[in-house]
Amino acid sequence: MEKNNIAWDLSSLLFFLSLTTLVCFHKYIQPFDTPTAKEIMNLTPNRSTGGTESFSAVTSGRKLHAEATVHSGADYMIPIPVEAWNPYIRFAVISIQTYTLSEGIKFSFTDSGAPPNAVNYVTVLFLHGGMFNAYQFHKIHSHAHSLNLRTVILHRRDYEGSTPYSPEELEELEQGSVVFWERLSAQIAEFLEIFIMREKIPKLTRRKLPFSQDRLQLQSMRASSESVGGRSGGVAIFGWSAGCSTVLSFLGASHNPMISQESYKLLEEYIGNCILYDPTYLCFGYTLPSDNRNYIPWADPTVAPEDIPRAVSEWVSSYYDHPCYDPISGSLPVTATIHDLDGTRTKSDEITISSWTDEELVKGIEGVPAKNEMLAFQPPVQNTLHLLSDRAFFDQTNVTTWFPDVDVLYLGGTRSNWMCAWGEIETKKRYLQARSRKDSHVREVQFFDMDGLNHLAHWDQTQEFLQVVAEGIQLHCLGRWS
Repeated sequence: MEKNNIAWDLSSLLFFLSLTTLVCFHKYIQPFDTPTAKEIMNLTPNRSTGGTESFSAVTSGRKLHAEATVHSGADYMIPIPVEAWNPYIRFAVISIQTYTLSEGIKFSFTDSGAPPNAVNYVTVLFLHGGMFNAYQFHKIHSHAHSLNLRTVILHRRDYEGSTPYSPEELEELEQGSVVFWERLSAQIAEFLEIFIMREKIPKLTRRKLPFSQDRLQLQSMRASSESVGGRSGGVAIFGWSAGCSTVLSFLGASHNPMISQESYKLLEEYIGNCILYDPTYLCFGYTLPSDNRNYIPWADPTVAPEDIPRAVSEWVSSYYDHPCYDPISGSLPVTATIHDLDGTRTKSDEITISSWTDEELVKGIEGVPAKNEMLAFQPPVQNTLHLLSDRAFFDQTNVTTWFPDVDVLYLGGTRSNWMCAWGEIETKKRYLQARSRKDSHVREVQFFDMDGLNHLAHWDQTQEFLQVVAEGIQLHCLGRWS
């Protein structure tokens, strides 16, 4: 009788421990929750290898399993589903990491890690826009591995966890100094160099395909969801909105004196693409027509200074209905003008951030760095950005000697705000004109209109958005010309 009681007690204890572990674990793995380090430590690790902890809980014959790479000093951790199969459900927990560059500059970032058992994956470095920091890109991590991607989301300078600009740097920016952008490009280059060496990511291998063959393979891939094409390994540098200025300066700062020849040779073996995702016309330094009447939220005298971040975030994340939209091609035609856009509204009825919680707004939007970035709207900086973007696309010496094999994929949302829509239309127009000149040598740029999507497609349609990115990287030929 005593033995039976002991056996019953042990069985009850094991059941209680298993149930307790499952409750803790279930709370812990809610999608896109933000567990604390204490919550993580409540789980007992099965093993520990190189900073990676493996946790599991077993109940009713079903095993839940998670791996977490825990870095000291992490501010928060983002659990994301990586793979799912029966009877295992596997989750990865991503923490904020920090790299310190040679000059003491720090960059914080999150990394999805390499896809399991993959040797030829592509690493995509994401540079967020202005005011919105890296947090609002975190949902892409959950879809990266299924597309054979490794996603690295960087907090740009001045944003959470990364080094603020010094007063001297801000003065350089305001004066329109090319040195500011050369230094920024060199810092991104150094970050990549450190990441490549530490993580031992695969080198770029690419076999460029004829245009027609690209088209056929694209159709095949969309039908079968298989990864095909002429590209594997390497890095794609991805800029969103204001972050595109950094990408353009990287390509346009030809023979940057702050990037050593040794570093350039290393990066040339890895970088295959630069991706511009919905840049505004300000990234290119385009001059607005004198009769422009479209709404500019930061210039609205009815908006109090403390309300500008909210006004801008609602305006920029709205869905717009541009009268020039062509439903047949699903694009904004190159013949459209700035007056053919839905540009006078302060916001629409459908706004992406209206679904954000207060916690998400606090995590994802930073007002102080946004004030510094507004310096880039001034004429001296606009002149410099125009020079750098022109060099990146159209300067023959630059295009043929500075990362000559790096193509550009330009992604634009057909329902984005007018600043981004006009930026794409104007860039398409200038690119077509340059290509038509027989004596010109331009960088290869492929434009793709994301039909029905807005400036925050990565939040509203995360999987579809990242699929487009993956296809563009693979095929280099997603152009939908109007």
